[in-house]
Amino acid sequence: MKETIKSQRRPHAGTRRTNVTAPGTPKYKSEWIVLVCSIVPGLFGFQGIAHIYVGRVRRGLLLLFGNMGIYFLGMFFIIFNAFGGDSLFPGTITDGLWTGIFFGSIYLGLLIIQIWDSRRLCRTYNKHVRKNNTAPW
Repeated sequence: MKETIKSQRRPHAGTRRTNVTAPGTPKYKSEWIVLVCSIVPGLFGFQGIAHIYVGRVRRGLLLLFGNMGIYFLGMFFIIFNAFGGDSLFPGTITDGLWTGIFFGSIYLGLLIIQIWDSRRLCRTYNKHVRKNNTAPW
């Protein structure tokens, strides 16, 4: 008698549940993967990878090439100023340092915005999939 009552309350007792979705249903995007894809490549000049993972390919490619341009342009000016070229900030002793701080602060600001935006997109994607069972874009 106790066995039947216990099994009626928990029909899946003793079985392992798996996250099985119907064919054609989009899967959730992991916030941890988005975070890693935002930070790690972003530190080396490759922002936008997480946007591509979430499904915003056009925005991801725009971020990727735009931020790579800023990153490598900054590196060019740092190297150019370090070897005695004309300075972006004339009259300073440490031209390469100030140029690095200038471009580095722009790049760091864009990196923080990109991390926040990719996380926001991931949450929006997952919320839409949970509610409508379709991908939002």
